[in-house]
Amino acid sequence: MRSRIDRVMLFATTGTLALVVASCESGRDSHAGAPPAPSAEEGSLGSTPMLVVDGEIYLGGQPSPEDFSNAARDGSLRSVLNYRRAEESTGFDEPALLAGLGLEYHHLPYNGAAELTDVVFDETFRIIESAPRPLMIHCASGNRVGAVWLAWRQLRDGYTEEEALAEARRAGLRSEAYVEVARRYVERRRAGGTDR
Repeated sequence: MRSRIDRVMLFATTGTLALVVASCESGRDSHAGAPPAPSAEEGSLGSTPMLVVDGEIYLGGQPSPEDFSNAARDGSLRSVLNYRRAEESTGFDEPALLAGLGLEYHHLPYNGAAELTDVVFDETFRIIESAPRPLMIHCASGNRVGAVWLAWRQLRDGYTEEEALAEARRAGLRSEAYVEVARRYVERRRAGGTDR
């Protein structure tokens, strides 16, 4: 009888160990040792489609004045970072509108891979870390937003390039030239490099 119980216990112990080992090997954790990465899901700010990160960061294209007004009124927005250049027509004065709504406004205009400098990346990172949230980062379509978000996710949240790229595309990234600029920025920062 004694040997029978030992075998059952051994079987149960082995089964438990096998289950633990299988569980450890089957789960893919690209962020090992890091806190859980913020979640990002499809959403909107009024009528403007957005990628929403943890309900605190909106990523995408140009919102309308009504979307800004409603978001300011209901508290779903406290600050905005705009990548659009001043000469890009929106039909309204965004800085003046946001000032009137009491929203903090940041402007880092760039358009095209040649204008996506380390200063744009570095300053965006500073704003994301310090601006009141919820924060919206926008351009015209999300293409420019996705480019900088691609670097942020890798350097700040520990995403692999593939994971970060998939999410940046959901935010609006389409330009392969932007992807290459972001890739080089990430490589330089990881190597301890300075501005190009």
